[in-house]
Amino acid sequence: MVLLLLVYFLCNTLLFVNGINPDVLLNTEERIKKDGYPVEIHQVTTEDGYIFNLFRIPHGLEKQENEPKNKSAVLFVTGHGGIPKHFLLLGKKLAAAYYFADRGFDVWLFCYRGVDCQNPKKHKKLNWNKNPTYWDFSFHEVGVYDLPASIDLILNVTGQKKIFNVVHSSGGSIVYALLSEKPEYNDKIKIIANYAGGVITYEVDYPFVQAIAQFSGVLKNVWKNLGMYELMPGFMSDMLGDTFRKMCADPKWFRTCKVTLWTFGSHVSTLIEDDVVDLAVSYFPRLPIKQVGHFADNLNRGDFRKFDYGPDKNMQVYGTRLPPRYNLSAINSPQAFFYGKTDTLSTKPDTQMLQGLVSNTILDYEVGPKFVHLDFLFARNATQMVYEPTVKLFQDYDAGIVPKKIVRRKKKRADMYNNSY
Repeated sequence: MVLLLLVYFLCNTLLFVNGINPDVLLNTEERIKKDGYPVEIHQVTTEDGYIFNLFRIPHGLEKQENEPKNKSAVLFVTGHGGIPKHFLLLGKKLAAAYYFADRGFDVWLFCYRGVDCQNPKKHKKLNWNKNPTYWDFSFHEVGVYDLPASIDLILNVTGQKKIFNVVHSSGGSIVYALLSEKPEYNDKIKIIANYAGGVITYEVDYPFVQAIAQFSGVLKNVWKNLGMYELMPGFMSDMLGDTFRKMCADPKWFRTCKVTLWTFGSHVSTLIEDDVVDLAVSYFPRLPIKQVGHFADNLNRGDFRKFDYGPDKNMQVYGTRLPPRYNLSAINSPQAFFYGKTDTLSTKPDTQMLQGLVSNTILDYEVGPKFVHLDFLFARNATQMVYEPTVKLFQDYDAGIVPKKIVRRKKKRADMYNNSY
């Protein structure tokens, strides 16, 4: 700990000399206002006591005179380590949230438990800085508690009966956990636009992520035996975030900053421009060990199962020695799959296997020729290559035009998935 503090002191007093970009210090509400869009903050409380905010952009940059009151709502869900602001970083008219708002959609940004989004209380009883058990959750709890509470709030506020859903990366795990465990929520979703959603991870080919996944057993032993629930203390996350912000502002260290961003994506992006890089790495996430371990176990198995507590406790919790698979066949809301041609985290084979496990695929859309995992959020041409066709799909749906189902012939591995624990 002393060594870490010493490195932090040296970095911030001797190495980095330039001032940081003031935009990286803006929170979600401030960023939306700076870009000229309206914003509302709605508070959600889950049945297990967690409290967080939803951010609403009710209309575009210029409100139309005859704008309908019953506009379709779109909920954006980011993955592990992501924040709502990531859907804003490409700036006005280009970023996903703004692009949809400018085209007549009622945009909502999901900010679930554990994500620092101006949350007023965090929990009815637990303080996220003082009570380690606040962090005793995985994407499963986010899916079965946070997401349905958010959907119900949106439907109540807007008067809509269904919403559109846009998910990126492991945000797909959150949504698919919900729809598997609470299939009645399929009836509350018009279409899921799945942007490189990391659900099935059998064909992942990215050494950095694979290497981290090998430590899932170690992480879970720390969680179980030492009572540590958070991957790193909050003050360490703050220190690293501060260091990255200063690193990205200094020309001598900018290349290192870009490499850091690529490390958390899938290989080198040729489409992310330099002025987005410092914004993308300005936030260092606080993550629960349980969530990282859950994702790592599924990555190691190439599978989509519930959390693995170990054989003995699994028998107590699930009645089986292995954690059961999520029932993906229960998911029947229309789904559109977008995946990058060169994305090695959410691959084409894994995406198409998932299509064979769910029952209502309406779009298979490969984005290329060069498109990697983080490009869905941060590449300038994501606006034309991804957001534009998604908006058209949603507009067509509202007009009564729905693409035919894609019947994906199940591979042997998909059949095995359905026929075993």
